[in-house]
Amino acid sequence: MINEPGRRGKRRKRIDIEFEWVCHGPRHRYPFEAKRLCSNTHPIGKYLGSAGLGEFLSENYARDNLEAGMIGYVQSGTPKSWAEKAQKKFEKEPGIIQVCSDGNWTNITIISELGHCFRSKHHRSTEKRPITLYHVFLIFC
Repeated sequence: MINEPGRRGKRRKRIDIEFEWVCHGPRHRYPFEAKRLCSNTHPIGKYLGSAGLGEFLSENYARDNLEAGMIGYVQSGTPKSWAEKAQKKFEKEPGIIQVCSDGNWTNITIISELGHCFRSKHHRSTEKRPITLYHVFLIFC
């Protein structure tokens, strides 16, 4: 759960998935926000909007992290089509999603079996250090 003023108990925001380093030493955490992607009910705007990517930009999530992740649960269409929709949004509205000049939507390989992985870099609302986000689109039909 995320601690923030005015929200207590069940009303606190929660990151969807978080990996935690459990070996000896500092306990680093790597947060992921996950969003459903379905053409009728869950468009790309929700993934890239205030309740998705925007949670990282407003520093509600990953305030002290330099990197985090986004997972798109593809429930209609293909991972490729959703990645293309996201890329178009990045190209049309870079200011709204606070893209850094060196942070454009870039296809990357994290694991060879995951074919639709991307990286982007964004300014945060408080002008702190930018955050790099890794995007993965997974089929969940």
